[in-house]
Amino acid sequence: MQLKYGTPYLTTYDLVKTLALVLMLLDHIGYYFYPDNEWYRVAGRGSIPIWAFLVGYAQSRDVSKNLWLWASALLVVNLVCGGPLLPVNVLFTFLFIRLILDRIARMTFSGWEIMVYSFIAMGVLLVPTMLMSEYGTGALLLALCGYAVRHADDLKISRRAQQGFIICVTAFHALSQNMLFDFGMLESKAAAFLTGAVMLMMYFFKPVEFISASGKIPRPVTALLQFMGRYTMEIYVIHLIILKLIAAYYGLVEYQFFRFNLVA
Repeated sequence: MQLKYGTPYLTTYDLVKTLALVLMLLDHIGYYFYPDNEWYRVAGRGSIPIWAFLVGYAQSRDVSKNLWLWASALLVVNLVCGGPLLPVNVLFTFLFIRLILDRIARMTFSGWEIMVYSFIAMGVLLVPTMLMSEYGTGALLLALCGYAVRHADDLKISRRAQQGFIICVTAFHALSQNMLFDFGMLESKAAAFLTGAVMLMMYFFKPVEFISASGKIPRPVTALLQFMGRYTMEIYVIHLIILKLIAAYYGLVEYQFFRFNLVA
């Protein structure tokens, strides 16, 4: 099922994208203003699985000029504010994934042996690719989960093998994120649980319009959810630009105007 863009009704896309946006905002607030509080960063671990999953789940492989412009604008602002050149922002990661996903997915899911080898290869490449682009092959693995769910009946592997792949990707993502952020024991468990819960939710994701419910929910609430769910890219870029400018002005998390940094 493909929903019409601009439908007046609340949709499942609006809800999951709003959730991802809220988790992302908490993550970034913690990074810029409360770097010693790990719980903000823990909340953020539930965001990228939603975005990347939806990239793979989508039927479109759109690489429009607007996406390139927003990604480039964020890169320029990052350089002006003293942020690192590499890794490039996650919008570039998603652009790259959209360009290669169909070919990679056909190869990965051509048989269970190839699927295992592909998973191992992308796992090995995680660290070097993360140095070049945010989340690297980790985002590609999550996008492949979305592709597998969307095309479950067309893949050349069994449903059980598909589920095994998604479980392994979920566990690998949770483990790699916990190692990257070096969370404490309680925070690590919470981050892993959140990752698992989000991926379970996305496994059962379906495009649905809540036609009857949309009339019962107060219009301001519906409008807010639709705004957050349908302008996520713009909100993502604009809020990061604002946060980076504030960070550079006040010297937060080592940001400083016109100071060149090659890598994070």
